[in-house]
Amino acid sequence: MTEPTKPIEETDEYAAAADDEGPLPADMFNPPPPDSARPVVAARAAQEYAAAVHQTEQFVAQLDAAPGDDEKAEYVALVANEKAARARRRDALAAVGLTAETIEPEG
Repeated sequence: MTEPTKPIEETDEYAAAADDEGPLPADMFNPPPPDSARPVVAARAAQEYAAAVHQTEQFVAQLDAAPGDDEKAEYVALVANEKAARARRRDALAAVGLTAETIEPEG
């Protein structure tokens, strides 16, 4: 009877090759855009941030009483979305050379 074939990940050769290569870069699967696309990416990130702020605006505008637990939870999610969109916008604009010192902490 023949011995079953091991998956390649379990072979000594695979382990040796993996050790030689070292760790993969964190951004290997999400490389930065080429220089020519960065302004487009920055504009899209700015639009996404504006949309996130607009969602919060619409949410607040529809409140007609003191918020309950569901509304508070939704607000927390909206603020988290805004914060993430703001960070993406900041990074995208920095990639095209636009930075600004902030008056308020981003925390």
